[in-house]
Amino acid sequence: MKNKTRIVRDSILLLIDFTVLFLSLILSKWLISGNIKCTGIEIIAAIAFSFLSLGIIFACKVYKIRLLESSLELLIRLLVATAIIDFLSCFVFFAVVDSVVSFTFILRWAIVFGFFIFVVLTGYRVCYRLLYSFKHFKKAASKAQKSAVVYGAGEIGMALAQQYQRGKLEYNIVGFIDDDPKYQSTLVKNILVLGSCEDIEKVLLKT
Repeated sequence: MKNKTRIVRDSILLLIDFTVLFLSLILSKWLISGNIKCTGIEIIAAIAFSFLSLGIIFACKVYKIRLLESSLELLIRLLVATAIIDFLSCFVFFAVVDSVVSFTFILRWAIVFGFFIFVVLTGYRVCYRLLYSFKHFKKAASKAQKSAVVYGAGEIGMALAQQYQRGKLEYNIVGFIDDDPKYQSTLVKNILVLGSCEDIEKVLLKT
């Protein structure tokens, strides 16, 4: 059952991304040329390039990051994918069109297209995570769950944070405590590491 749910979820995500890529191509053409009308060949080319772009995003392992775990790593992977897509689009058009003016036009289009896909693909993922977190925190508050500060921001802390975000814990994690300097002031699944053992009293008073 879980596998079927995951397949459906991933399929919906791929469909959304494909739609974003295709519409970004059309809108980029409209913004640069002022003409939104597309010929049959242009539509076919847009569909083919959208599939190619989707493959590049997949190759950059963007889909290995769950929507609820959108983070800096997601931004980096999407940025790399966007750069590859733009470079490839410019390279393909440059190989076909010899005109300097035409290449300049394509370069402008690629910049606008890259901006569209990066902002939209990143934006809706981050918005989904924020809405889910807000809904979860609101639900936790309505149940008047007890607040808890977790000691250990490593693998165990990350596992607890993941269970908490799925609503499987009976308490509200407000932060982490860890003596390892590398974890100080960092986020574990969007939950702040508040300090070390020396700061426990101060942390408990604040929370």
